[in-house]
Amino acid sequence: MDLFKGKCKADELASLTKMLNKVFFLTDSEDVFMRIHPKLYKPAYSPCEKNYIIKEDGAIKAAVGLFPLTVYAAGKKLRVGGIGNVAVTEDCRGKGYMVDCLNRAIEDMKADGTDYSILGGNRQRYGYFGFEPAGINYRFRINRNNLDHVVGRGSKSTFTAVQVMADNKGLLNKIKHLHEESPFYCEREEEKLFDILLTWDSVPFAAFDGDEFKGYFVKEASGQGIRELKPVNSEDLLNLILLATETAQAKDIELGYPPCESEICEQLVHIAAETKICQTEMISIYNYKAFVEAFLSLKAESAPLCDGSLVLLIHGEKRDEQLEIKVENGKVSVNETTKDPDLELEHREAEILLCALYSAKRNALPPFAQSWFPLHFYSYTLDDV
Repeated sequence: MDLFKGKCKADELASLTKMLNKVFFLTDSEDVFMRIHPKLYKPAYSPCEKNYIIKEDGAIKAAVGLFPLTVYAAGKKLRVGGIGNVAVTEDCRGKGYMVDCLNRAIEDMKADGTDYSILGGNRQRYGYFGFEPAGINYRFRINRNNLDHVVGRGSKSTFTAVQVMADNKGLLNKIKHLHEESPFYCEREEEKLFDILLTWDSVPFAAFDGDEFKGYFVKEASGQGIRELKPVNSEDLLNLILLATETAQAKDIELGYPPCESEICEQLVHIAAETKICQTEMISIYNYKAFVEAFLSLKAESAPLCDGSLVLLIHGEKRDEQLEIKVENGKVSVNETTKDPDLELEHREAEILLCALYSAKRNALPPFAQSWFPLHFYSYTLDDV
């Protein structure tokens, strides 16, 4: 048997997506992956060079995609590795091919300065590779009855919805800049923005009051779900929600936001039928210093933090980091230190303490440090891979 391990070649894209469609959707008749993730699999974006594959006798049997992202949290830039399309054909399961591909992707992220990685999937499966569920995602379920009591029974939006198309460059630019006004955002390249807005089989719409741009929303193509919704001004939020529900013909929607969108969350918590706090994505952190400094600074922008100093020794996936985390007059600093640690943690223990919704070790920290965690990490659905 001729066995090949390496990166996929550009002329193998059709073979790659055919294998992925078969593994995930049990079909080879429709290119589902190209439809739900054009931002990843269009030939112009060089998807093959981002895929670690294994071939038997020339046939692709396993693949793991590593798609780089850039995010900004409280003005701090972080490099992210998005893991996607982890797949092994049925006849090759149990051979260790997935482990091999994923380990190669992880080693490359450690080597190239990636700060953290994200993926979705089975917790236990990816826990072996250092990933843990993380972050805070405020989910608000809103139905027509809620809106009737707040804006009036039978009220209609005064805005107009315009479906955004690939050639609407000026409109796409407005959407890009509005997204980037958030204290936390993922960089969405201008040339890829329209395809990003189509992620997970979605349709983007812009809202207008006459000729004035009022915001945008992204809905499921064949369902009533709203994947992302952002007004230009928070006072237009309810009008935009009305427009989105009318466009989607939805009587009940659920919207998710990061904690840094405090004005939006403050409005929705007073009207939603249900508010819940969920984790947002699984992560593996390779640069704790950069990660903690960015997301603790983000938290400090929306909630006062108690002053204090905490030294953690973290036996990380990439290397040991002995860090002094300090908050002084609301200013966050994270630095390497030789001071004795207050707490020593293994990699996944550290991720749970820093980012999970519950941590017994976190509850045992001094009260000032308990106010710091969990960090305000978030991942937008349209940027997930």
